[in-house]
Amino acid sequence: MYKWLSTFLLLFPFVFIIGFLFWFEGIQSLIKSSEPLSDSIKNSIEMVSWIFGGIMSLLGFMTLFIAFSYENKLLRASKIKQQLLHPYALSLDEIIQCMSEYKLYITRDFLINIIYWIFVIVSSVLIITWGTIIGFYSNFDFPSSFEIKNVQVINTILVVIWVLFSFLLISISIILNLIRFNKDPLGKGYLLNEIKMSDIESIIKNKGDIQELFFKISPSLSLIKNPPNDSQERELSIYFPLKLSNIRFVAILYKQDSKETSLRIFGVLKDLGRVGESFSHIITQTSFKNSPINEQSVGILKFYDKNNNLISLLKLKAEKNDDGLIVKVKNKMDLKLITKDNDYKDIENHDKEFIDYTLS
Repeated sequence: MYKWLSTFLLLFPFVFIIGFLFWFEGIQSLIKSSEPLSDSIKNSIEMVSWIFGGIMSLLGFMTLFIAFSYENKLLRASKIKQQLLHPYALSLDEIIQCMSEYKLYITRDFLINIIYWIFVIVSSVLIITWGTIIGFYSNFDFPSSFEIKNVQVINTILVVIWVLFSFLLISISIILNLIRFNKDPLGKGYLLNEIKMSDIESIIKNKGDIQELFFKISPSLSLIKNPPNDSQERELSIYFPLKLSNIRFVAILYKQDSKETSLRIFGVLKDLGRVGESFSHIITQTSFKNSPINEQSVGILKFYDKNNNLISLLKLKAEKNDDGLIVKVKNKMDLKLITKDNDYKDIENHDKEFIDYTLS
């Protein structure tokens, strides 16, 4: 509601002038005159009218130009939003780039706020000024019965023109207000800010394809040998190429040719330093009696929402590289494959950021 408080700065003078022209007889009596306006008053009124008209023309041109430029930014941001919610044609690098561009496009411009308030104030003064001038010129002589005089018809036409002009100013102010609060030009409501656009719960609420998004930004697990070469110590770490708020995950690796679990890694990511950042975490550095990962290791990666509902299911496969072993996501899996799921209990009731593991 607070977004529209400024609109009342235009509606109030409009309603007041309508009452002033047709109903507020006490105020009318202060202006009404039985004699025609003198030439000096007419000249002063015309001068004021010309001055305000010139100011309004210049301000209107600047306002529409800036609004059009800013609307193009919002249009681009809206397209990026749809791409991020449904990233079927995007690579990981393109998703990260879109996140950074989205933040740039929706950043509120100080200039449009200044122009908006100048436009609202000048328009309010203009509505009052021209409404008052009509009262002077017409001497409040408007049709009140079926017998209409020629001068009353002209006075009524002046009021109609003033009403239309007022509606035009109010409409422009509404459009500017929508733009400055980042109205989505291609959808309903307003564009998400960069923090909500990086929040899993917000993406779910806006009907984003979470399965596709997690497949594109999926983390990797690494098990590498620490120097020196004869050391038996191994470093187990996890790397997210793109960190988002409220990522709740459980990764399960199985023993070779078995359904028995060899390693479980689970956690919650909450704190977002900046949009588009990556995240890495060393889970442990120890000498494993039996390595929890080998070249034949496979597993699954599960993601949950805040209500512990399974929202994404991915298949994991280990690979060997120069530094050791790395576990990556290979493909997506149908959520319907999981009929009974209790793995969320590892992260249930955890609202703070953490990552932990268990060995079997």
